[in-house]
Formats: sequence, structure tokens, C-alpha cells
Amino acid sequence: YRRLGLAQSLTRALERGCEAEEGWFVDLFVRAGNDTAVGLYRGMGYSVFRRVLEYYSDDPTGGKGSEDAFDMRKPLSRDKKRVHVREKGGEEVCITPEELYHG
Repeated sequence: YRRLGLAQSLTRALERGCEAEEGWFVDLFVRAGNDTAVGLYRGMGYSVFRRVLEYYSDDPTGGKGSEDAFDMRKPLSRDKKRVHVREKGGEEVCITPEELYHG
């Protein structure tokens, strides 16, 4: 299903739903090593808000390691001052999954 525009269509639908609910931003998680997906979302206006260390515990290459995630955000119209996003340097702001969910 690659290159069919499904990711963009689904993401835009999510953005419309969040706008309708007067959200501040859309938040999504992407494998830090997935340059294609990171580039796609950057092109859609997302930026890296922070890095979540060892977020993915499955290794898609079959190894036993883990992989970091980028928490990518896009501000919605309610966030006129863009206080809920980072335009630069989010890759260097690191948290653990525990901090993400219990922080």
C-alpha cells in the first residue's frame, strides 16, 4: 500500500477531526530511523517535538534491539502562537516511555 497516498489521506482526516474538536495540535509517533515517513510528515507541516528513547521494542530487522521514536507534532489553528510545537531541536529533547505515559 505504499505510494498510494493513504498516509496523507488518513493524516489529513485526523487533522480535520482534531480541528473540529478544537484541538491544539496533532501528535504522531514515527520510528526515528524511518527517513521516508519522517520526510513525509515534515512535508505535511509536522516537526519533531521530542525523541522517545527505546519506544519500539520490536526490531523490524529481526534483531533484539529497540528503536527510538520521534514524537512529531503539527499545530492546529487554535495554536496561533505555536506554543505546543518545536520548530527545531526536538530530536535532541529525549524522554523515556515511562515519562511519556506517567510523567
